[in-house]
This record gives sequence, C-alpha cells and structure tokens, in this order.
Amino acid sequence: MSSRKLLFRAVMLIATAGLCMAQDTPQNLVQNPGFEDGIEGWDEREKPIVRDEEVRFTGRYSCKSVGHDQLQYPDFHWVKSADIPAEPNRQYQFEIMVKASITEGRLEPQVREVDAEGNTLRYHRAEILTAGEHDWHQATRHFFTSPQADHLQVYLVMRNCIGTAWYDDVALRELQPEPLPEVGTGAAVTFPGSAGSLEMRVEEPATVLTYPAQTVIRTTGARFVLRDTDDALVITASQRIGAERESYELRIEPSPGPLQPLRCDESVAILGNEHLELGFQCDSLLTIAPGRDTNFAITGRIGGEWTQNVDGNVQVTDNEGGLGVYPYVLPGSGLTADLSQDPGDLTQPGWSCSYALGAGTLLGISIYPCREFDWEKSFDWQLAHTNYYPPDSALETWSRYVKLVTLHQHIWANGEPGGPYEYLDVDEFHRVLTTCERLGLKLIPYMSPFYYMDQRVEAFIEQLAAQKAAHGFHGVYFDGLYFRDWVKSYRVMRMTRELFPEGVMYLHTSWGPPVGIHDMSCPFIDTYADIVLRGEGRQTEADAREYVRYVAAGYRIGNNIGLMKGHKWELPYEDQLRVMLDFNGRERMSAYPNSPVDGVRHWPGEDGMLDNAWTRVYWPRLQQMREQWEAGTLEIAPGVEADGR
Repeated sequence: MSSRKLLFRAVMLIATAGLCMAQDTPQNLVQNPGFEDGIEGWDEREKPIVRDEEVRFTGRYSCKSVGHDQLQYPDFHWVKSADIPAEPNRQYQFEIMVKASITEGRLEPQVREVDAEGNTLRYHRAEILTAGEHDWHQATRHFFTSPQADHLQVYLVMRNCIGTAWYDDVALRELQPEPLPEVGTGAAVTFPGSAGSLEMRVEEPATVLTYPAQTVIRTTGARFVLRDTDDALVITASQRIGAERESYELRIEPSPGPLQPLRCDESVAILGNEHLELGFQCDSLLTIAPGRDTNFAITGRIGGEWTQNVDGNVQVTDNEGGLGVYPYVLPGSGLTADLSQDPGDLTQPGWSCSYALGAGTLLGISIYPCREFDWEKSFDWQLAHTNYYPPDSALETWSRYVKLVTLHQHIWANGEPGGPYEYLDVDEFHRVLTTCERLGLKLIPYMSPFYYMDQRVEAFIEQLAAQKAAHGFHGVYFDGLYFRDWVKSYRVMRMTRELFPEGVMYLHTSWGPPVGIHDMSCPFIDTYADIVLRGEGRQTEADAREYVRYVAAGYRIGNNIGLMKGHKWELPYEDQLRVMLDFNGRERMSAYPNSPVDGVRHWPGEDGMLDNAWTRVYWPRLQQMREQWEAGTLEIAPGVEADGR
C-alpha cells in the first residue's frame, strides 16, 4: 500500500473517531460557554461582566471577576448564567475551567437547582478553591436533579474573596440514564459491604410444611414468614430484639409466582424471579425490587410514641423499637412517582399504607432495633472531639477519660469539608497518631460523604481506603450522609464498615436520610455506626424529651451509641447531660482549641487539668451507671428498661 493511501486512511480514521466522539458527547446546555459572544447569557452581581482577552484557557476571551471588601455582598458575590431548562430526576455533568489568584476567601463554582416557583431546591457545588495561586484546572460535579426540578443556573460564587478569578469553557450536560437493574438475578437487592464484627446475621431460609407451604427467614433482629395466596404474596414480619412481637403484614399483588433462592449467606437471603426480588438483609431491612408494575399494601401491627410520615416515608417508634417504610426511585432514571401516604393514626396498630411501584424502584421496610446494644462499648468508648493537631500533654490528660479522639476538618490543608483530603501537616498528624497509640487511644479523622467533591460512593470509598492504607488511622468520622438518598447512604455505611470491621465509625447525621430532616431516621443505616451524633440546628424545647429518646439517644432504635448536639436545646448543659444518660444516650467531651493568641492555639487539658461539666456531671454518673449495670440494678428513664445483665 502506498504512503499516500496510508495517510488518507489515517486521516479518515481520525475524522471518523472525532465524529463518533462528537455524537457521543451530550449537548452543552450553557449559552455562550466560552464568553466569545459578548456577555450574552451571563450576569454579574452589582456590576457588568468583564471579559479578559489576556488571560483565557481557549478561544479569545474568559470571564474575569474581581473580589474586594467593598462589594455590597462580599460573602455571596456571583457570576451566573441564564436559566437552563431541566428535567426532573435526571443526571447532569457540570464542568468549568477556573484560574484564580486570591489572598482571602474562596471560590465555589456550582449549579443552582430551582423549582417552577423560583425556589432554590439545592446547590450542586464543584471543587472549592481557597486562598492561593491556582493555574487553569477543571472543576466538575456530577449530580441528579430532584423530582421538583424546573431549571438550573450556573453560579460562580465568590465568598469574601480578595483577588481575581477567571472562568472559561463552562459546560452543563444532561447524561443518558443508566439501564435499569435487571430483576431476577439478585443484583437489584444486593448491596456492597458487610456488617463487619457487628452481630447482625441471616439464618438460612426454612420451609414450613403447612398448606400452603410457608417460607421462614430469620435475621438477628426479625422473623419473616412468606405465604402465597391465589392472588398475592403475603409476608408477616416480627421483631426479635427488645420485644418479640408482630410488626407488620405486607401484601404484594399480583403474586409474583414461585420465587427461587438466588443467594443465601450471613449477609443476605435473596428470593426472586423476573417479576420480583426480595432481599432479607442482615440488619433486618427487607428490600424489594419489582420488575413490573406491582402493588404493595402494608398494615402496621404496632403504634408509635414517635411517628413520622414524610414524602411517602413512614416511621413508627415506641419504647421497644419500631419499623420504617422507605420507598425509593432510582436517581437519574427520569422516573417520577407520587409516593405520599395517608396511613391513618400511626399511634395505634392497624394503620396502613400502599405503594404502586414498577421497574426502577425499590421499597425498603425496616424492623428495629437491628442488633443488641453493646453495653461494654457504650461505657468504654468515650470520645474527645477536637480540631487541628492537639499537643501530647492534652492527649495524655484526655486519656484518663476517653478511648477515642476525633480530629475535625481543619486537619486538612484547605480546611474544607469536601476535600481534597490532603493534610495541613502530615508530620503533625502522625505525631498525634503515634501518641494516641502509645496512650491506648483510637484516632478518628474527619471526612464527609455529603460534602465530598465527588458524589459517587465508589470514589469516596476509594480515597478513604487509600488514606487508611497510607496513614493507618483507627476509624473515621463522617460529617453527614446523602440527605435524601437512603440507598447511597446505606451503601457507603456498609462499605465503610467492611473497611473498619471492628470500628470505629462515628457518624454525624442531624439532617439524615431518608428525607433530610431532623425528626426522621433510618435505623438500619445508623446501626452500622458505633456512635451517632444528632441534633445540630434543631430547636428543642427544654421539656421536649421525645426527640432525645426516640431519635438522638439511639437506644432500642439503631442500638448505636447516641449523642445529642444540644446547642439549640433550651436546657442548661448539665441538665442535658443528665437527660441523655436517663435515656441511655452518651455525650462527647468537647475539646476544641481556643482562638489563636499570637498565632498559638491552646487545648483544654494541656496543663494536666480538666474541670468542666462533662468531667463533673457526666463522667461520675456514667461510672455509677456502669457499676449498676454490672450489678444488674441499672434503672434508666420510665418505660426504658436496661437490657443486659
């Protein structure tokens, strides 16, 4: 073959490849993305947009924005795009090239999601840039719109910035939905991760030879009996921990027909066919994936002292435990559904709710508590929560009281919750780690699935595993899960527990799944954590005990160690400590440093002394509770019996 023909063929291949790439790349929805067409499609708060032809990434221009303290709104100065029509429950990719020279403040490239009435639904934030010199680099964010989404706006935000930012090549693309999970293989109700050393297991299914034959499945916390009728599959579920009682009956119509065992081990038992999958998880969550349009009717056999009904999620809790119902629509699928419920009086047995669901949806029904309460750990695993890198002298003082030390977000170079998680001073971190190990303490650094710049669970877990392997810390503190996505939250907690099978997992989830509010929880998620902190931002009246008992304390709910952040609890702190202990909750020791004086921070306990409400009130009462529990005489709040010895 001649060289001319070879050249022609190479050119054709390159051209064809470029055409394929162009066809595969979704349309950029941003008007005037490189600022080449003047300022059309863009606006800047307070002043006209400035284009810069000296500094740009591609083309002839970039957008230049200057931050200073004379701006009318220096804490929220923006360049924003025109409205971009959006589809509900779709996935989008946001990309932008950013260059910056700032001495103070931070840049936050993000996308604002807006409903039809113009209300902000949420902001989807890409990587934050803090003070410093930043050459051109790409900030990205992959996100899903909510069912209420009407339009989007690119928001390029300066927060108290002194300096200049340049923006170029802005892109926002709607991505094609992923294929719906295939029903009939077990994959739709299989979740990565494990319970680690937590005592939650599945027993092998058994067949009871009655007419009609019944299948019985037992987990640590629940018992399920399945029976087929002429037109429906009926499941009766009962609680096994705290109280042995029937919790709910589930009726599934039309009947899916014979179900085959697809998997059975200590983590999950799965039954299914092409019409339906049932996953009986080790934490007593029943997950159901329909492969066709199916009706689910649930009748509650218990009433609650604490009840919630939000966006189709229903939770019923009393002093013995409870149950929760959690529908789910696959994010980014384009599917929408009205899941709202009118279940009747949730405080009494006999309430009911029903769901019409199809392919691309899940239904989760949880019985709790999911596992036994770990009394020994609740007494031993006391926690000091601090920031930066405390000195050895403070750690030595804390070690008289606590076994765990949490370092908050300012151990990271940029001080931001969303990463990248690069140490402010890696030598100092290892000094603290070495001292903790010498003193018999476990060190727990800060991270956040909710804030992390890459919202994929796998990406978060990958960096966590790499950090653990490189630095050898003993556990992790999570500042928030995925507020309105219980499936993602469930996955990240199970995968983290597999990384740290013995713990320590410390979770803050004040606005947690399933719906991102204070008063509703997913005990089947909380139970994977050793310690759960709640209450931040919640206005709680002095005599209001229900939230503390049925959400924050955790006892007979997730049976994790429960903490309450009571900064908006209208009760003196010493009384807060007493109430938490009354409900078998616990409290962390706040050990934050003071504001630096002449550039030097000081931590409580540096001088060998600790004299505060935690040491004066909480610590002695906790030791008294331990002695009473060991003697079998512990009494806690009325209606809340102490399980165990």
